[in-house]
Amino acid sequence: QVRELLLEQRAFWNGLNGYWVQGNLARLLNIPQARGLLVQGMASGSPAARIGLRAGTVEVDIAGETLILGGDVILSVAGISFADDDGYQRVRQHLGGLNPGDSVTISVLRAGERISLTTTLGESD
Repeated sequence: QVRELLLEQRAFWNGLNGYWVQGNLARLLNIPQARGLLVQGMASGSPAARIGLRAGTVEVDIAGETLILGGDVILSVAGISFADDDGYQRVRQHLGGLNPGDSVTISVLRAGERISLTTTLGESD
């Protein structure tokens, strides 16, 4: 599986730095599903920045882990939920198959509300 994910599939650079939130931490952060991707930071001009994601702003230590809270939590990409056991692999496969001009929609939890963000991919994505 590692070979497939890292070597055989076309990579999609999103410019996002995230942290998987699941289990007790997901419940503590009131995430409405079992798993989500907490946006920690992103590269300027990246697809993540262009779609309108917001990174966290408050650094906290939780159980020995340093997290940056206050940003969006990605719940799904193109209707594929990160709560699904194979959600990450399916999202990666979907994004790897996109071409310039294709659009992508993500669902995020922002300040306690679920919102959708959409962008059209450019040549450099």
